[in-house]
Amino acid sequence: MGELHLEIIKERIIREYKIDVELGPLQIAYRETLLGAAQRNFVLERKIGSQKQMVNVTMSAKTVKGVPADKVLRLNKSPESAANLAHVWTRHMTAVKQGVSTALLHGPKLGCKMVDVQVTLHWLEVGRGTSDSVVSAAVVQCLRKVFAEAESILLEPVMSLEVVVPESHSARVLADLTRRRADLQQVHVQRGDKVIECLAPLSELLGYSSALRSLSSGLASFTMEFHSNRQMTPYDEEKAIKAVTGF
Repeated sequence: MGELHLEIIKERIIREYKIDVELGPLQIAYRETLLGAAQRNFVLERKIGSQKQMVNVTMSAKTVKGVPADKVLRLNKSPESAANLAHVWTRHMTAVKQGVSTALLHGPKLGCKMVDVQVTLHWLEVGRGTSDSVVSAAVVQCLRKVFAEAESILLEPVMSLEVVVPESHSARVLADLTRRRADLQQVHVQRGDKVIECLAPLSELLGYSSALRSLSSGLASFTMEFHSNRQMTPYDEEKAIKAVTGF
């Protein structure tokens, strides 16, 4: 759904339902991944009512590009780890998987979903009477420490953009795309118009419809679709964090 669609929906809500509507700034769906690898042990001990809860877990994480969903969590196959993990109850392993899924929803840098991360379970001890939710909580806290030690980086969504513009306005449009950090893929002529194909960060395309209309006197059109998530430069990452957090 584009910005124009949102404005139309806003006007309909105001007109038809008489509700005062305010649209906040559009939020960019950044992602996070790990810069390195790390391993940590974490022990969680607490008392709920009269029941003592204990979890001792050791986990590591690293970047694995395009890791399949069923390979995000793997078990250490070394003799020592395998002997320990062979005695883990099925429900406790399910709780571990839930904890991993929860931990990956919020990265340490900006709280964005983490991608291309593979987690390894090395050791797990669960005290008698410990609830599954406590096992999941221990896994989440262990992985937060792992992610912090490994360091994370931001990935920004990059769009595949195609602009069709008359020759007379193409130079201005190209200059504007360069300013928006676009990577030019190719330019060709189609029925007398210039067709510009490029990759550009979504954050730089906010308000692009209005900008393109102004640059081309309303004669240009564009289409875009998601292409990939791309690592940001430290400067651009700092700008993104400031835009989201305000500081």
